[in-house]
Amino acid sequence: MYADAELTIIRFILGAKACGFTLREIRELVDLKTSSDARCAEVRERTEDKLLEVEKKLANLKTLRKQLKQLIRDCPPGDRGVDGCNIIRDLEQKNSPS
Repeated sequence: MYADAELTIIRFILGAKACGFTLREIRELVDLKTSSDARCAEVRERTEDKLLEVEKKLANLKTLRKQLKQLIRDCPPGDRGVDGCNIIRDLEQKNSPS
């Protein structure tokens, strides 16, 4: 069905996608992979850039997690109307001018 070279590139694409590379970034990696003058350092640099991007996303997610946990702590459990919901109130005030 597929030649070995095609299977290799498919596996490469799937591996890069599993590591979070975008299609554009995968295209760039494929271009490097097939270039006779590309260097491993270029691939490493792209991978380091991806790691920095992931670390920024993780930091943002940790901040978001902390904010969501605080909203939950501010809202005691119970079955009351949304008029008295602290989460609704906090969200309304979150970006209001001081």
